[in-house]
Amino acid sequence: MEGRGSTRAMINLEIVKSAVLPIPALSVQRSVARATYKGWEKMRAAIDACDRQLDLLAERRQALITAAVTGQIDVSTASGRGIED
Repeated sequence: MEGRGSTRAMINLEIVKSAVLPIPALSVQRSVARATYKGWEKMRAAIDACDRQLDLLAERRQALITAAVTGQIDVSTASGRGIED
């Protein structure tokens, strides 16, 4: 494409139609699509694992609170080490 010495040249349809765009072979496009899909699958699996972990942590937190409130564990002797506000 022609440059005219500015960062915002006027581009008409003739220039756009004459532009040569490199298009990878269909096999390369398919390979890229497959790799992208596999990446999305891995990301989705990681998100699902995090969601399950968060659910489990919330459940355990609630069980600990319930145990403390009902007197099943003695919180007066807890040291508080490793607990941040």
